[in-house]
Amino acid sequence: GAVEFEESQALRDAFRRGRAARAAEFVHRMLVNLANSNAFHAVVYSSIIVSSVLLAMETPAVEIEGPLPRVVSDISAVVFAAIFIVEAAAKIVAFGFFMPSNV
Repeated sequence: GAVEFEESQALRDAFRRGRAARAAEFVHRMLVNLANSNAFHAVVYSSIIVSSVLLAMETPAVEIEGPLPRVVSDISAVVFAAIFIVEAAAKIVAFGFFMPSNV
């Protein structure tokens, strides 16, 4: 009765943990492959260059008219921040926060 229920519950819990561990390992491997891919590096480096150019085109004060409308600067700041946050998160999950553990 009770012992069989506890054993079956333990088996179900172990299976769930195993499935979660396999899913976490799959996500980890996917992020390692993404962070090491040439396409990922190309997107990040291109974003850095374009972001730098757009930052150079901004004016120091809102009252000064620049070559780009303010809305373009504001939208591009959000887009590039999102790209760089995704890059950082992918690399932190893939490689670890301080040093690679077993990549």
